[in-house]
Amino acid sequence: MVLVGGGSVTRAMRGAGDTGAGPVISPPSAAVAPREPGAPREPGAPRDPGAPRAPTPSAPRAPTPRASPVAARTTPTTADTNAMGTSHLSPALARALTAATVAARRDGVRIRVISGYRTAAHQQQLYEQAIRTYGSARLARRWVLPPAESAHVRGTAVDVGPRSAAAWLQAHGDTWGLCRRYDNEWWHFEVATAPGTHCPARAPHA
Repeated sequence: MVLVGGGSVTRAMRGAGDTGAGPVISPPSAAVAPREPGAPREPGAPRDPGAPRAPTPSAPRAPTPRASPVAARTTPTTADTNAMGTSHLSPALARALTAATVAARRDGVRIRVISGYRTAAHQQQLYEQAIRTYGSARLARRWVLPPAESAHVRGTAVDVGPRSAAAWLQAHGDTWGLCRRYDNEWWHFEVATAPGTHCPARAPHA
């Protein structure tokens, strides 16, 4: 067999009586044209084993959620964070009031410090104002003591509100040693007993 122009020519030996017709030419076989590396392949076409395989894109990975930082709190949620208004109070009072504030919040009660530590100068102003209001030092001191006698100046007393919060603290404060001190001041509390023991009897006034 001899290849001619991409086709095959078969020279058949004719028997006697051959008419001398020309050679039989078989149609050229289909050839696969080489594909240029990287060129797209037609659908269904066989892949050239030597052609580079296109990388399969991987699916994007979802980001791993991270815990958001805790925002700064303005009211305590644990006894490790002092309640507002406890600055400059004695450590014992600050701890007791903070623990009480946390417990009160669990009961739906918000204890607010109306007045805590006072400087001697500020206490003196309040005392003089009370003298003008009540007309004498004897009557004024039932409500406001002079600086040398004031538990606020020592950092061992707080005035709390609203009245519902003071009522809660009066009922539960002895758990932390907090006690209402005077009959005429529903808002005034001090550490006056050991935690878990009964509060002492209240005085009628300061």
